[in-house]
Amino acid sequence: MNQVATPHVPNEILTTKLQKPPSRQLMVNRNNLIELINRNQDKKLCLVSAPVGFGKTTLVSQWAASSNKPVAWLSLDERDNDVIRFLTYLIEAIRVIFPTAGKGLLIALRSPQMPQINSVLSQLINEMDALQKAFTIVIDDYHLINNPSINEGLCLLVNQMPFNMNLIIISRDIPKLPLSKLRAKNQLIELNIKDLRFSDIESEYFLNQVMGLSLTKKHIVELEKRTEGWVVGLQLAALSIHGHKDITRFVETFSGSHSFIVDYLVDEVLSQLPEDIHIFLMATSILDRFSAPLCEAILSNDLNQSNANSEKIIEYLERNNLFIIPLDNERCWYRYHHLFMDLLRIRLEKNRKRLSLNYDIIPELHRRASFWYENNHFILEAFYHAVEANDIESASRLVEGGGVPLLYRGAATPVIKWLESLPTSVLDPNPSLRVLYGSALLFVGRVGDVEKNLGMAEYFLNIFPESEKNRNLKGHISAIRATLAIPQNDLAGIIKFSNHAIENLSPLNLSVIAATKWTLGYAYQMQVNNKMARQFYEEALKSSQAIGHFIVTILASIGLGNVFESENQLQLAKNAYKKVLDLAGHLSFPASSVAYLGLSRIAYQQNCIQEAQELIQKAIQLAQHLQNMDILAVCEIFHAKLKLAQGQISETMKLLKKASQSLHENNFSKNMYKVAQVEVRALLYLNDIPSAEHVAKTYDLPIEQIRVHLASDQPTQALSKLESMPHDHSMEILALRARAFFQAGNMEKAVVPLLIALEIAKTEGHIRVFLDEGAPMKMLLLSALQYEIMPDQISYLLEHFIEKAALVDVLTQRELDVLRLIAQGFTNQQICKTLFVSLNTIKGHNQRIFSKLQVKSRTEAILRAQELHLLT
Repeated sequence: MNQVATPHVPNEILTTKLQKPPSRQLMVNRNNLIELINRNQDKKLCLVSAPVGFGKTTLVSQWAASSNKPVAWLSLDERDNDVIRFLTYLIEAIRVIFPTAGKGLLIALRSPQMPQINSVLSQLINEMDALQKAFTIVIDDYHLINNPSINEGLCLLVNQMPFNMNLIIISRDIPKLPLSKLRAKNQLIELNIKDLRFSDIESEYFLNQVMGLSLTKKHIVELEKRTEGWVVGLQLAALSIHGHKDITRFVETFSGSHSFIVDYLVDEVLSQLPEDIHIFLMATSILDRFSAPLCEAILSNDLNQSNANSEKIIEYLERNNLFIIPLDNERCWYRYHHLFMDLLRIRLEKNRKRLSLNYDIIPELHRRASFWYENNHFILEAFYHAVEANDIESASRLVEGGGVPLLYRGAATPVIKWLESLPTSVLDPNPSLRVLYGSALLFVGRVGDVEKNLGMAEYFLNIFPESEKNRNLKGHISAIRATLAIPQNDLAGIIKFSNHAIENLSPLNLSVIAATKWTLGYAYQMQVNNKMARQFYEEALKSSQAIGHFIVTILASIGLGNVFESENQLQLAKNAYKKVLDLAGHLSFPASSVAYLGLSRIAYQQNCIQEAQELIQKAIQLAQHLQNMDILAVCEIFHAKLKLAQGQISETMKLLKKASQSLHENNFSKNMYKVAQVEVRALLYLNDIPSAEHVAKTYDLPIEQIRVHLASDQPTQALSKLESMPHDHSMEILALRARAFFQAGNMEKAVVPLLIALEIAKTEGHIRVFLDEGAPMKMLLLSALQYEIMPDQISYLLEHFIEKAALVDVLTQRELDVLRLIAQGFTNQQICKTLFVSLNTIKGHNQRIFSKLQVKSRTEAILRAQELHLLT
């Protein structure tokens, strides 16, 4: 895990990216195309693709304004190529129309162990399907996405889209989606250049009504012909005509390709504007989105020569149709038409020296934009502009995010890209950047490069004078190293580095302190020091909840759940695991899988086998999507234990084999002992004591060796080994002690651990720990009942034993005789001779035995009989 997590910070989301562009009062109504989209709402995908300037977004926003079903809108930009950012905005777009959707997904996206994009989208699809309400998602400017992972994720979304959802993609080019398959299934509607071109009638309305001209039919036809219905070409031509007295001559000389038209007409348009408007356009072109206050912030007096008010300039631009697009209904935020913005930026580059002789104007504009965004709590945008300004100091500060690093805000990729772009002459003498670099690399899983950066930072910190800032950096280095020690299971290292971190970290660095206390809790838990583990988990939980540090809250809750389980506090453990699911959501996210596994273990202990089965299935389903984790194998091992409790020995062995292969293939062989623990139980179930003893000794499993001794009726050896075990209140140890003393004939000593176990079971609902000890425990409970030891609790437990062995009563004595002979390997003919009955009679007995035992073969019958102790 990384060192800092993220609370939800609403201001980080640019809500203008999630709003449908509002309609203008005067615009060309494209009713025929809108009706075409409406008629095809049963199709999965509507693709609107055409080059720049053909009115794609305007058309879809017109349709959305008239749609009778909810529409989620997402406008993309180049920064959305980061997977976390893309998914975050996609989910936030959906939350605009369904506010309760995707809460757990958003938290998972801030996790250092982020689930795969397909896992997130699969869960999102499930959530959308459950809504059972028809809606549409619009993704605008998809041509800006070049990340293959995002495109693969969108393919999944298109392929598995629920029936209540459809998708509209707006793009300049044809995206790499399964279009041919969709066409074949009649699940695709496509609108392209030929559909989007203005007709003669639309051109006339646009030029004379929208643009306010009074052109003749001849002029309109000629312009429409020369622009080929290209909307932006018509718009540029109309703006240019405003400055020409001889309209006929202008129209006659107006020709050329689209690129020529743009170059010519932009010059024409801009040359007609007042100087202050021209400067405003160039300066604000650095902004992907802008508002009047933001424009004021970047336009100082040396640029805005007439001191004009930005709000009035924006009104002027909108009134004159100068390629400005409102992004909200309140008309607070705007953007330029993409083509116009690109040309303005080229123009700004050409005029950068003319605009300011004292400094380089472009970095200065970005610096001012960064300052405004930071003051208005848009930290991500502030960082992007600081990078463009080459303001290393501000970018470094902004990455820290005021205690919530940008790594968790969808900016891991751009942060690393920025750090990689810096020369070593900048990085090396700046330890804070090196520590940041190491933390970012750890976040994205590039563990091999982390220590190099930490070592370089440490080298310079040892040279620099001691200061509070440097001490904090040293503490952060140790915190990262503690995290690196976790996969190595270096418990001593985790404790050493964590303690050093806490000694040096600034008291204000709460997020790193909280995470470090979690690492300490983890290490002590692995050392079976529950007292210390619980202390640090609770401290981590308290700190993380205070600052909204969700990831540490989740991990500390899991840790406490584990500790509570080991201390027999099943209800507290259940609450902790449920808290994890409330925060993490039901994702293929390590925390979710572990929480479901914990809940399954608790259900098993309370003998709710069906519930335990359902929970472990959920854990396995989620764990299958995780990479480089042993969670899947651990879940399968417990699943095998569940199958064993149900008497399904063949399924048990299959699952153990599968888990074993998974552990070996993924280099987690150190966990093979977990497979061996269940394997010993399975072998004892089959009464294969020699094999069980061999496995228990090979893997040095003391508890399993005790079970082998008891199964071999060697209670003295079992008690000898139990003496070396901790004298704690582990339910399993208590049950084994009671059973061992009872088998040794010492009822007086057996009662002591049994009474403790019964008291705990009465409060927490333990049942399975008694049932798993089989007939010896049943006899012990019956004996204890005679001594009137907790009679109500013992009677309650004995009811579960009776339920487990109920089949004994329904098998007749003759059927039991036949079953025992089957178990000895007798054929039907041999059984006939032994019992002096006909073959048909034996076949009848077999059918009834199989039916009562709910099995289909002799082998299954033998295994089921052993589980029910029918052969003893």
